[in-house]
Amino acid sequence: MDSRWRRRIRSASIRLTAFWLAALPVLGAASATPARADGGAPPAIPGGSSTSTITRVYGESRQATALALAEQAFPQGVPSGTAILTAGRNRDLVDALTAGPLAAALHVPILLTRSAHTPGRTLTAGLAALHVDRVILVGSTANPTLEARLPAGVTVAAVYRGSSRFRTAAKVAAALAAAEGVSRFGQVFLTSADQDHLVDALSAGPAAAHLGVPILLLPRGEERVSALPTSEQAWVYGASTAYVIGAAGRYRLKGLSPGTRVVRIAGPSRFATALAIDQRFFPHPSTVFIANGSEDHLVDALTATPWAARLDAPLLLVNDGRVTPSGRSYLQELAASAVQYVVIGGPASIPSTVTREVERTDHARREHEHHHPEQDPGDNTGDSGDSSDSGDGGGS
Repeated sequence: MDSRWRRRIRSASIRLTAFWLAALPVLGAASATPARADGGAPPAIPGGSSTSTITRVYGESRQATALALAEQAFPQGVPSGTAILTAGRNRDLVDALTAGPLAAALHVPILLTRSAHTPGRTLTAGLAALHVDRVILVGSTANPTLEARLPAGVTVAAVYRGSSRFRTAAKVAAALAAAEGVSRFGQVFLTSADQDHLVDALSAGPAAAHLGVPILLLPRGEERVSALPTSEQAWVYGASTAYVIGAAGRYRLKGLSPGTRVVRIAGPSRFATALAIDQRFFPHPSTVFIANGSEDHLVDALTATPWAARLDAPLLLVNDGRVTPSGRSYLQELAASAVQYVVIGGPASIPSTVTREVERTDHARREHEHHHPEQDPGDNTGDSGDSSDSGDGGGS
């Protein structure tokens, strides 16, 4: 990266901070009870299908699915005219993960480029459809080649890229703090930076975004110890609680403040880890997002984070063509009389057998509620799947 581009990064970041401080009264910060994008139930989308309380959202590619999610969240276009861009390649998906809470705080979507240096036709058309004329580049998309290939009239509002994924996550955390108007975070989410364990943090995205706190990354541990990267220490050190997600919980953490309470949230599988997160942070949602937890479909769930956070919705992972038994139990315990389900991905990703199973489970739940109205649905925010200050996590 040449010196001219480094100066562009610094100046663009300053411009963005000033822009958002002025715009926040209009856009509003992420609230404890986010408003729905359309003021009601998620509407059907062209190219998708809706059955009873289930809406399926997808596109013909990962870039098109990200755009479809953005169009659902912002049916009239993005009010601020801004979107976050991350690369759509598997090796760059961690950028979309850490950008989720920032996108939710700024009330903007996450869109995917075809590659780190090429916007692609889908993105170009999507920027116009969403009335976006400013973009925030995160991670590998923050380069002069991509900027030069952006559509005419689209400018770069800010770039967040470090020399490593840890430094990029720290820069995104700083931008989130500015957007939230805070100097430190009371809570942080920590997850493994390994590509193999990215799935652990999928369901943490909506939870962190809903709370308005960052997702930071941990390196692979040696001798069961993982040292917090220097670039991230300032954001973690002042936190009262650090949620350590999935495989990252296997290690003893080095570099935390003595006063930081460590809460490990994990299960014996990626699906159990996701469910433990859902149960802790979304005990009684009225909207549930459903995504495929297999390696080939992780990106769809990542770009759904801003919209899910606005709807106070958890992300339930299914195992290709079936809902896991624990996931089915979670759906059966939902307290809302009418639950909206948003299925992310087409039939090739999530087959109709899953939607039919969700429909049957929801119908049985409502029938039980009708015949047993006096029963308390209970609180499933217990300690199942997590532990404080000790123990080894599971994960994917």
